[in-house]
Amino acid sequence: MERDEVLGWIKRHDAAWRASDAVAIADLFREDAIYHTGPWDEPWRGLPGPFRGRDGIAEGWLAGGIAGERFETWEDILAVEGRRAIVRRRITYLGKDRSIESRWDTIWVIDFDGDGRCAEYQEWYVEAPAEAG
Repeated sequence: MERDEVLGWIKRHDAAWRASDAVAIADLFREDAIYHTGPWDEPWRGLPGPFRGRDGIAEGWLAGGIAGERFETWEDILAVEGRRAIVRRRITYLGKDRSIESRWDTIWVIDFDGDGRCAEYQEWYVEAPAEAG
C-alpha cells in the first residue's frame, strides 16, 4: 500500500459512513474481514465485537446508529509498512447546529489485502474531556 491508496480508502470509508450505505461499507472490506470494535472488542454502541465478514461489518455499522451522524475528521498517516497502515484520526461529532457533541482521538491499524480492501481493522480510541479545545 502507498499513502495515497490509504487516503483513498479513508475517503471511501467516510463517504460510506456519511451515506449509511451498506453496499459501500461492505465494499471497503474483504469477504472474510475482521473489524474489531475496540481495544478489547468491548461492546460498541451496545453491540459485541468483533464484526466478522463484509456483510457482518456493514450490518454492525448500521445497527450502531450511524445514519444521520454529523462529523468532521482529521487524519495523519503515521506509517505504511507493506499492506499495513497506522493512522491517527481525530473525529469530531457535531450537533444539528454544528456545535461539538464529542471529540475522539483514535489510532487505526488497518491491514489491507492485495485489492486494497481491508482484511483486518483495529482501533484504539479515547474521548477528549469536555474542556479540551
